[in-house]
Amino acid sequence: MLKRLLIGKSETESRAQLKVAILRGQLALLCFLVVLVYIIFDSLQGIYILVPAYLAVATFSILCIWLNRLNKGLTSSLTFLLLIGIMTYFFAVNDSSQSGVFVYFIMTGLTSMVFFGYKYRFYVILFCIFLVFLFLSAYLFPLPVFTLSGADMERINAPEYRDISFIF
Repeated sequence: MLKRLLIGKSETESRAQLKVAILRGQLALLCFLVVLVYIIFDSLQGIYILVPAYLAVATFSILCIWLNRLNKGLTSSLTFLLLIGIMTYFFAVNDSSQSGVFVYFIMTGLTSMVFFGYKYRFYVILFCIFLVFLFLSAYLFPLPVFTLSGADMERINAPEYRDISFIF
């Protein structure tokens, strides 16, 4: 049932592509579920500044699953990787450098290697260059469009909130 939800009735060229399609769908579904948990968690804490970002992630996760079901593997991979790359940048800009968010840039690069494989290695190289740019930008010259401020950000950066968020 889960396989049918994630990839539909479409046929892939090979067993390896089928496994990548299932993995891509599972990660998009996991991303969607984690975002739902954070929407509920932040709402219970009275923090609403991140809800639009969470809703964007949920929307793009559903889009990735839909593209996956249409057998648009490359488009689904690009969409999902851009989503997690930009969201990692968003959280890296707004978190302190001690939080360890930068590690997710490495994980996103590794995920691109799995999703694209050897056949699309040029995309892997371009995407990793893009991630290095995002990493350097987050810590050296953050873009003001992605930087949040205000009372909610003070609550988010409070040690109590970070401790509870770490558990989730």
